[in-house]
Amino acid sequence: MNDVTIDLTGADLASSLWNIGDKITLISHTGNAISSGFAGFDDNSSHTFGDNEWLFLYADTIPGNNFGTEATGDHFVTMTVIPEPGAAMLGGIGLLVWLRRRRR
Repeated sequence: MNDVTIDLTGADLASSLWNIGDKITLISHTGNAISSGFAGFDDNSSHTFGDNEWLFLYADTIPGNNFGTEATGDHFVTMTVIPEPGAAMLGGIGLLVWLRRRRR
């Protein structure tokens, strides 16, 4: 695949109903893993939709929540909700402060 356009406007990816770790599959296939393809969405890149940060993986081996028994491939192009970088950093700082206080 080369520079395929993906339109995610109707997917409601900004909804507060998504939780960290929720994953959806865009493509299921057998054979060699895909390493690129969607214009503007590189492998292992994150993109923000509303309040949610999504990680794109082109060579995932585990299908998303939207696939059941029909996930017949061995490679999947997926999007997974991840913590926002700022939220992860705040959580890490909070953990360090807690550990430091606990040592005293």
